[in-house]
Order: sequence, then C-alpha cells, then structure tokens
Amino acid sequence: MGPDMSYAINVLSRKQLEPTEADWIAVKRTFRYSKAMRELGLVYKGEKNDLELFTDSSFADCEGSPSTSGYIIKLFGDTIAWRSHKQNFVAMSTCEAEFVSMSEGVMELMAVHKVIEFILDESFCPIRVWCDNKAAVDCVSLAQPLKIRHCLAKNADYVKHAENENKIKVKWLPSASQLADIMTKALPNKTHILLRDQILNT
Repeated sequence: MGPDMSYAINVLSRKQLEPTEADWIAVKRTFRYSKAMRELGLVYKGEKNDLELFTDSSFADCEGSPSTSGYIIKLFGDTIAWRSHKQNFVAMSTCEAEFVSMSEGVMELMAVHKVIEFILDESFCPIRVWCDNKAAVDCVSLAQPLKIRHCLAKNADYVKHAENENKIKVKWLPSASQLADIMTKALPNKTHILLRDQILNT
C-alpha cells in the first residue's frame, strides 16, 4: 500500500465491525484505484541532500469527533515513511489537532534520524518540519507559546525541546504545498494526483 492510499485504508479500517453498503462501495472503489495505479510506486532519485517532515491534520472529521493525523518523512527528496490515523483524543481546535499531528510526526522523525545518522554517519539537524497551521507553528516558535490544554503539555514539551536543542526547525508553508494533506482527507482528483506524484516522485 502506497502513501496515496493510506487515508482511504485508514478510514475503511474503522468500519470493519459494522460495515454498511456505502462502506462496501468505498472498498470496491479503493480496489479499482489500486488496480488502475498498480504500475505506480515510490521512486527514489536522491536529488536533494536533506531530511524533511510534513505534518497535517483534519479537524474533527471522524465519528465521535476525533481528528485525523498524517505525516510524511522525506530523505534526499524521497518518501521513506508516512502514516495516517485517527487521533486518540478529541481536539478542541484546529490548532490542537495540528499540534498533536506535529508532535507525533516529530517523534517518528527523531527515531528515523537516529537510524539514518548511525548508517550514514551524518546529521541532518536542524531538520525542517513543515506545518500549514500558523497557530501550531507559533506554539513552538514563540517565546511564550499559545495556551494549550494540560493533556497536550507533554507533546508541547517534546517538540519545543527538540527545537531548542536545534534538532528541528518548525516552519509554516501554504496548505497548497502541504504534502501530508493527502494523508488526512479525501481530496479533489486533480489535487490528489498532484500531491501523489510529488510524494511518489513520478
């Protein structure tokens, strides 16, 4: 399963206990997409010399109101890790949902970087972390972070510590350039293809 199908699989996996006719139609649509795109795959070109993380969320899009998190990690411009999943608590704002997604992505990024550093004997710090929510970026970059709930304190401390240690640099980018958008929501066909091709390097 490629990253372009992660969101669809994530959503369908929630319906296993009590699937509906609409869910079955969505499953068949996913199979048709998979068959049509069977010749596509991740392409590794190694055209850049960096490590990047793209993180995104879709606020309160799930039944029961949890949000969806998604992230993509690129090394040398090539996708090496990704995830799409339902957050395990209910965010009270878009900022909270985005910040949770960012912290999850940074935790994975730090683990990936340790492996890369061991193999290549090279550090990519500070690693750029791309988020399209300015409030979430401000939670990390401002001297006085925005107020967040106590349940997010550990997430905030982890990300801020990584930034203060110069391990990461959280940056804002426009939503149109957010590759992880494909991991958190169903997109218009044109947008899906555009992001898919950038992620797969096709």
